[in-house]
Amino acid sequence: MRVLSGLAVLATVALSACAYDIATPDCETVLTPTEGAICESPKLRKLDRDLRRLYRVALSISGDDQENLRSEHNAWIAERNTCLDDTACIADLYRERLNVLADYD
Repeated sequence: MRVLSGLAVLATVALSACAYDIATPDCETVLTPTEGAICESPKLRKLDRDLRRLYRVALSISGDDQENLRSEHNAWIAERNTCLDDTACIADLYRERLNVLADYD
């Protein structure tokens, strides 16, 4: 039984890491004030969708630099989350990140 619960925890962590890596909040289970602000704002949701698309493109063409890109992106997510529910701050950081990722496209 302990093995099964351990595997369940590992699976949850792995799935969370994947979701975190992409940066898209699950609006059913908002974990941070920033995610809540994104879920409540159509403008921020659009920026999030745009970022998700560009991030996937960047990952697909980054080759040997994928780990660095992931690391940078996770650092960006942590920075984004310092905005809390300040929608202007969140939008500014999304625009900056979109410009960085556009260089990969």
